[in-house]
Amino acid sequence: MKIILPCLLIFLLQYSYCVDPQKKSYDLTDNEDHIFVVKLLFEKLTELLNKTTILDECLTTLNRSVAIMEENLNRFTERFVPINALSSRMQDFENRINSINSRFGSLDEQIKANKIQINQRMDEYLRSLIIPDSA
Repeated sequence: MKIILPCLLIFLLQYSYCVDPQKKSYDLTDNEDHIFVVKLLFEKLTELLNKTTILDECLTTLNRSVAIMEENLNRFTERFVPINALSSRMQDFENRINSINSRFGSLDEQIKANKIQINQRMDEYLRSLIIPDSA
């Protein structure tokens, strides 16, 4: 519609000052010229209407094609629902593995700390065996 209105305006401006090889211009106050210009306008408007009808048919066909494509795309995405569910399960599994690894990491730190304490106690015990307390 945005294209039709400017075209119609240009068309009306052109044919309000029609030039004929036999006449320099048409006088719209003269009945014969006025009738000729009106007939010409109706012919051109009919042509324009035919072209817009063809354009509407093409747009309707295009809309049908887009609707079919959207339907096919929806069917295609429905096939990915199980894959998405599997992906979320894999993500849950990965999160569990990460939490277990973090627990092992904290246990590893505790084991290292306990090992250091045991080594210190063993060193103290061995020192006490080598050098008895003189009491």
